Amino acid sequence: MKMEPIPFPGERQIPPITWRPPAGTRVISADDHYQEPAGLFEDRVPAKYRDRVPKLFRDEDGRFHMTIDGVSPSSGGIAKSYNKAKQRQGDWDLQARLRDMDAELIEKSVVFPQKTMPILGLPDKDLVFVLCDAYNEWM
Repeated sequence: MKMEPIPFPGERQIPPITWRPPAGTRVISADDHYQEPAGLFEDRVPAKYRDRVPKLFRDEDGRFHMTIDGVSPSSGGIAKSYNKAKQRQGDWDLQARLRDMDAELIEKSVVFPQKTMPILGLPDKDLVFVLCDAYNEWM
């Protein structure tokens, strides 16, 4: 039996759902990610931290990156194939995300950072807490 490749999310059509879960069932997605925007931290932290916040950006190939003090804590950005053309708009657009969740009967979602997880390992824990507060305010 030949298996067809799974299409990229942006190329996938959500089929109409004919099945419904039993009454009272709550569908929760437990491993979602949301692409943080450029400029996420700059306007959400106290002035004394603004020159130390991570910088989020997309390169000329469409890869997402984050640098902290000019150093990237990750490996080269999310793959080139990870670009807006291949992703669902709900990866960065809240209203589109909610429409996708409704289409798939997802009531709630646990959302994890896409690029900013390394901030938890910064040695300056005061900065870590400020950045976490800014991230949660944005989220």
